[in-house]
Amino acid sequence: ILKYLRNDPESISRWQERYAIAVRNVAEECDCRLADLRAWMLEELDYPSLICEDGIHPNEAGHEIIARKAMEHFPHKE
Repeated sequence: ILKYLRNDPESISRWQERYAIAVRNVAEECDCRLADLRAWMLEELDYPSLICEDGIHPNEAGHEIIARKAMEHFPHKE
């Protein structure tokens, strides 16, 4: 993937943005609740520190944020 995206942060960001838009469109068409992981990560002040060296996948700290936000977004119901 990185070769295709030229290992360029801007190119990676544009690709992720297009993918996120497609996912939002599918969720809307299917009337599904969406957990917008990309938006959650971009809300963080130091986004680059939450991403692995590949520039695409979240690292451990990024996964912790995703887990916390998912618990807030999809609260446990008894």
